[in-house]
Amino acid sequence: MKHLIPSRLSLLIAVSECGSLTAAADRLGLTQPALSYRLSKLEDALGSDLFNRTGRRLSLNAAGERALHTAQSIARDVQRLQDDLNSLAGQSTECLRLAAHCFTTYRWLPDVTRRLRHRFPNLDVQVNVDATRTPQAFLDRREVELVLTAYPNSFNEYQTRFLFEDELFALVSRDHPLAGTGEVTPADLSGENVLVYSAQGSPVIDEFMQPAGCSPRLLSEMPLTEGMIEMARAGLGVAVLAGWVMKRHEKTGMVRLRLGQAGMKRRWHAVYHASNDNPVLHAVIDELRDYPRED
Repeated sequence: MKHLIPSRLSLLIAVSECGSLTAAADRLGLTQPALSYRLSKLEDALGSDLFNRTGRRLSLNAAGERALHTAQSIARDVQRLQDDLNSLAGQSTECLRLAAHCFTTYRWLPDVTRRLRHRFPNLDVQVNVDATRTPQAFLDRREVELVLTAYPNSFNEYQTRFLFEDELFALVSRDHPLAGTGEVTPADLSGENVLVYSAQGSPVIDEFMQPAGCSPRLLSEMPLTEGMIEMARAGLGVAVLAGWVMKRHEKTGMVRLRLGQAGMKRRWHAVYHASNDNPVLHAVIDELRDYPRED
């Protein structure tokens, strides 16, 4: 077999679909003599006649039918390749909407998003801050695909995956009476203004103080991290935050105290619809699980 120019196989498709050399030549933008010449070159390259010739009429013989089948298969493969390349060139953005059950997580989510974009350049992670207080309602309505929560048991009908564990601490100014204790008891907090992100479902109240029969002198809701820290720095309250949030504030006149001798740990989980098998969703979960956090 001589050298075959693959593009000449398209001539067979044109002749087959158009039904005549004249119509095929018009489709391909060729003169009829030019088409006839190229067809003869194709036959020469394949080492076989492809047509039965009766005067000016051409009809595919058995070899021509076989060549046509191959030409059509190659044309389909080329079209799929072109579609794939077009898709890569102008890839549509894949959007993943998520919410977290705690405002503190929004501090490190942007960094996680940046890391993900190295793997998925067209990934758009949208964080729904409005869903922070009632994330399950947003998940129920499919307004978010993923929720990060330390309370997975409240999501009974959903799939959950463990992500990481962190610890809550009390943060006070260096001149606060509790600053030198190293840890605080529920009773220690009873005379304090305790600063939390949300008064509803606060773990320091529900899981640390109330089981001991204690309640704070005042419970202040402060959804802004910087505001909570500045309040504690001014001696106006005791802020309760995750250890990794406090890391950069411990050298600026602040002291963190363990909640009880054993400390107060939280186990974070990813929650999503069990039917959601989107590989990007699971890649995001893996990145959230592996993201380094230090208490």
